[in-house]
Amino acid sequence: MTEARAKVSSINIDPENLTNEDIAAFQEAQDEFSNAISRLLVTVEAYTELKANHNFLALQADLKEIEAEIIVRRDAFNASVKAYNILVLKFPRNIFARMFGFNERAYFEAQEGAEQAPTVEF
Repeated sequence: MTEARAKVSSINIDPENLTNEDIAAFQEAQDEFSNAISRLLVTVEAYTELKANHNFLALQADLKEIEAEIIVRRDAFNASVKAYNILVLKFPRNIFARMFGFNERAYFEAQEGAEQAPTVEF
């Protein structure tokens, strides 16, 4: 989990030079981090005293807030990309966009099944 968190935080994305490869690398790191969190939650099921621990309950609340924030930010990013792509692809702007090197950008897509949070019974 520490490695996955470090990988996510080490990725620096320059919004001025955003490429599809940058988005793919970021998505891959996010997927690894999500998988690590899922494994943590499954492991915790075996430890009843940890499940009732105040710090763990606070961690769960924080994770829910982070998941909600990720959804909001992903939707905002994709809305911006959609607006940008419409400007770049629509005639007559597309002629000038191609001349000056403005190309269509990729959307941020979560891994399949990411909309469903892992179910953990306590």
